[in-house]
Amino acid sequence: MYVAVRLSHVWLLFIFSPILAAEQMDTLFSSSEIIDLRLEAPFSLIDSERDKEKRYDGKISYMNAEGVRIFIGANFEVRGNWRLAKENCRHPQLWVDLKKNQTEGTLFENQNRLKLVVQCDRYKSYRDFLLKEQLAYELFSIFSDYNFETRLFNVSYFEAGDTDASRTDLGFFIEHQSRLEKRLQFEKVKENSVSPIELNSLQASLVAVFSFLIGSTDYSIIQGPVGDDCCHNSKLLKSELLKSELLKSEQGELFAFPYDFDNTGFVDASYAAGPSPNIGTRSSKERVYRGFCVHNDTLDEALSIARDSHGAVEAAIADHPLLRESAKKESLRFVSEFYGMSENPNKVKKRMHDSCRNLNS
Repeated sequence: MYVAVRLSHVWLLFIFSPILAAEQMDTLFSSSEIIDLRLEAPFSLIDSERDKEKRYDGKISYMNAEGVRIFIGANFEVRGNWRLAKENCRHPQLWVDLKKNQTEGTLFENQNRLKLVVQCDRYKSYRDFLLKEQLAYELFSIFSDYNFETRLFNVSYFEAGDTDASRTDLGFFIEHQSRLEKRLQFEKVKENSVSPIELNSLQASLVAVFSFLIGSTDYSIIQGPVGDDCCHNSKLLKSELLKSELLKSEQGELFAFPYDFDNTGFVDASYAAGPSPNIGTRSSKERVYRGFCVHNDTLDEALSIARDSHGAVEAAIADHPLLRESAKKESLRFVSEFYGMSENPNKVKKRMHDSCRNLNS
């Protein structure tokens, strides 16, 4: 049996074996069914303190297929930066650390530490912001198989010991990097910064084109914060299994995996920070291409993949079961601007090929 893996201009065929085969998708992310999830912890204290150094005891629970409520012990921590501030979000983003010895045989089997994206406020517009942020992950998965998985839930927050929920909002979990590495048989890149030449060209171009589509400039695929691993709003992974074939095809071995899409024109969140002054725009709805010139050799291929995905992207938005019609309409209008531009060779040349970044920018 053979598995075909697309890497830039070539399809590589590998003999299928347990070593080369990717891990099966974790149960948590193997379905898109939206189920009810109950969280119990001192959430009024969490919302008030927003202290990254503190861990709060609690538990999560859900009803399994047999109608039995499954409980799993958990610790909760706040996370993030911009959304951690009270003036930006009424409720902070969370880490959920599960008691791993309690997850076997449950929906959360193999899960330990998960990011929970929390609805910032109760208003309907904030529900749309969260839905569009999660939808952005799904849209990138149409572009590339190298992506983070997510899962939406109806999340009810209970104060410890209370029988009534303080609130019920939407939320979604993001696949942890360690599980992503295991699923795709990739390895973590520990450097703080890398050269664009080291990146897999096609994946880098796909990230750049997708970021242009959704109006994202708040990311880096070559530089991390001081004292931390690369990168900003993206992770770099590498595959030793593919290294020799990548070198033969003159492809870099580092693959960029983008995440955290709330500060984009597509989501258009009212609380978002907006573009950096260094970008030169006043709004995330003003697209700026952030791809590197060294990857221009795969830009047209990435654009071809994007154009081939046009129908799937629009269908994912138009057929979304939870987005309000007004949000769908605005999102479709925003992406249609990109697709209209992508069909115009002169505009592609001016706004993308000729606007690429050199190695020092």
